[in-house]
Amino acid sequence: MESDSILHACSQEGGLPPLFLLGSGGSPKGKTLLRYSEEDGAITFQVRVVRRAARSEIAGEHDGALRVRVKAPPVDGAANEELVRLLAKELKVRASAVEKVSGFSSRIKGVRVRGADSLALQKLGVPRR
Repeated sequence: MESDSILHACSQEGGLPPLFLLGSGGSPKGKTLLRYSEEDGAITFQVRVVRRAARSEIAGEHDGALRVRVKAPPVDGAANEELVRLLAKELKVRASAVEKVSGFSSRIKGVRVRGADSLALQKLGVPRR
């Protein structure tokens, strides 16, 4: 692991899988931390969705969640469909491997992706320059 990367395992109660904080950055204040868990070949994390954006893109991290802008409006599930397509493309998995597990009508969603790894997720959480 690179010296500017950080990977912490935090224990949780109730038999849930461990929660990891994954990030990178120069100083502790500049760290980008994404909360996620890995279990049975799948990675689960939160996504904060900004709907009706100018374009669909990954926009970094916000409060431990992956921030994603989607162009589609929140009508008839269009924003959710666009989110699934974008995450599948960026994580290089099939759209059928991306599953929403919570927050179906909320801006903050729980997402499980089969076949993705923590390194791919880390790259998504780092803002592009």
